[in-house]
Amino acid sequence: MHKMKKFEYKILTAIWNDDKSLRTIEQNLNEQGSEGWELINTNYDEFPSNPINGLQVLLILKRESAE
Repeated sequence: MHKMKKFEYKILTAIWNDDKSLRTIEQNLNEQGSEGWELINTNYDEFPSNPINGLQVLLILKRESAE
């Protein structure tokens, strides 16, 4: 019988409003990837009344659990 894989999940948020913030998000994802995390989904929400004038990005990651 095959043992089912177990996963753990992590949710990160970031503000994306320019090229610098995009590079920061990319750097963060690369760091998470080096720890075994895989990006599995994203979502965003616009902030029309936010003084940052950007998108709040939700990043959902998973990796196989060591247990």
